[in-house]
Amino acid sequence: GDKLAEETNFSGKRAIIADVSVDCLETIQLFDTESNKTVQTGDETDESNNNNPSDELKEVTHLVRFEMVTSKDESSSKRQIGTWQIIDWDDTLDGNIWH
Repeated sequence: GDKLAEETNFSGKRAIIADVSVDCLETIQLFDTESNKTVQTGDETDESNNNNPSDELKEVTHLVRFEMVTSKDESSSKRQIGTWQIIDWDDTLDGNIWH
């Protein structure tokens, strides 16, 4: 740590990045913002083809990327811990962890 700080002239912030897989059961819901009403939900039975409502649930795994920045505590040799933030969800932000 100290050698790197001397060579790069930087000893401040560091980032901790964690990728988490989140398993979900998803369904669809259509909402009309003008009337403020739900138009359709995935748990309704479609009478035209008698779909089972449980068939509407879909197993999906999402990849969520979290980042926490730490900084050097000038009064001790410890690091100050930041807060976790979501920086990407299913690579919708192009998965750029080095932003």
